[in-house]
Amino acid sequence: LTYNTDRTQLISFASPHSISAGQLLTSSGPVRLTVAFNLVHEKYSRRENEFINELQKVLNRPYVEHCEFIRNNGKLNPYEFVVTCHFRNYAAYDKFLHFKPQRVFRSRYWDKEVKEQMHFAYESQEVLTD
Repeated sequence: LTYNTDRTQLISFASPHSISAGQLLTSSGPVRLTVAFNLVHEKYSRRENEFINELQKVLNRPYVEHCEFIRNNGKLNPYEFVVTCHFRNYAAYDKFLHFKPQRVFRSRYWDKEVKEQMHFAYESQEVLTD
């Protein structure tokens, strides 16, 4: 966990686990999942820290190629935390969603401790120029 000069927390890591190409759901291109959320816990509390530690554990798993976690201290949106995960393709993303440790985390922590959330799953698009 590092702090930028503006007190934004940033965790960035590449998973030691990677996947081989597999059955594609919709695309063979890289997929990103971004989730913005707020917790029920008081800011910088022990419970908030426990949640973040458990989240880091589940994100450092197979199928996640790279992950960034930030604490938003700006005023432009209402969400305090943002997590962006990079996956090789939709097959890896789907496998992560069904991966048992991720499902356990979701039921044990996420569903009980996240009060507001917004999810974006997207793939990189090529920009066409003339």
